[in-house]
Amino acid sequence: IMKKNLLITGIITLVLLFLLLQNWDVITQKGNPFPYLISAIKISESTPYIMVNKNEVITKANDESALIKDYEEQMKLKFKEQVGSGFIFTDGKKYYTITSEIYLSIYSVWTLPDVPGKQFIGKQ
Repeated sequence: IMKKNLLITGIITLVLLFLLLQNWDVITQKGNPFPYLISAIKISESTPYIMVNKNEVITKANDESALIKDYEEQMKLKFKEQVGSGFIFTDGKKYYTITSEIYLSIYSVWTLPDVPGKQFIGKQ
């Protein structure tokens, strides 16, 4: 029985390793995948987006409404329009664009622009 369990564990480990290596380019498309994966795990209905770092936020794909609303309110910017995967905001003088890209097919990673004198920190 012990040898059978060890064999099954070994086979499962090899299959997972094979799948990991086959998808390595996708998993590491943003560099080190751990901050993105850890942040993605934390997404829930009550927390629809998570800050990955100072200028990046992760959401489930096609679930950006809370992020856009909170960004507009916190940064005191006005939403202007959506152009492709970019959301354009203005403060009346300058335009700022949030862009997104699909990550692991079920998440979106949003890149936030630098807005002088302000820093988006998300929900408190």
